[in-house]
Amino acid sequence: RFAQLQDDELQAIVRLALSVQRQVGSHLNATAFNLALKDGKGAGQPVPHLHLHVVPRTAGDLAVNDEVYGRIDRWSPAGEPNVVPPMVLPPDEARAPRSEAEMAAEAARYVYVRGERGPPLPAPVLFGRFELAPTQVFYRSEAGLSLAVVNLKPLSPGHVLVIPRRVVATLAQLNADELADLWRSAREVHALVCGVHGAGAALFGVQDGRGAGQSVPHAHIHIIPR
Repeated sequence: RFAQLQDDELQAIVRLALSVQRQVGSHLNATAFNLALKDGKGAGQPVPHLHLHVVPRTAGDLAVNDEVYGRIDRWSPAGEPNVVPPMVLPPDEARAPRSEAEMAAEAARYVYVRGERGPPLPAPVLFGRFELAPTQVFYRSEAGLSLAVVNLKPLSPGHVLVIPRRVVATLAQLNADELADLWRSAREVHALVCGVHGAGAALFGVQDGRGAGQSVPHAHIHIIPR
């Protein structure tokens, strides 16, 4: 499980994934990547051994971009297609943006459980070109390099984003300290939101580049409790 990784193990996986992206990307002329991690049986993890999917993407490789998630869901090392627990996701057009008050209430719940937001954060809080309300931020890493924010249009309760403080489009543009801090923060935020929502599993996803479905050119990790 993700929470069972020691810090050096976590960082080794992160560095290896980035190395794979560089090598495979160069070989296949990939323009983007989908990264996916299913943490626990409830998230559809096919074998009880933590693993991170790194899927290279090229322009026009799939007729429907989101089909990549269905293919990841069905993947299994056993040969037979994996069967994941059902999760009904509303179409994008059905997910109305939440109000600032609704998002602030969710963030305040996480802050209350955690006991703090983290070190003070100078304004503005940017997600790509969008300026976020400070009340959307519920976590700041000790180093100040990463933030966690509630989602404007969550797929399900507890769907949050972990983002680097510095605005960069892809993981490869982060320096070593920023990349390590981002995934370390994701581990802490994962424990927090899963605890609040009583979830025994979670999905992690990164749309690393526009060709992977990234809608805002600011690297971020989706965490969805299951």
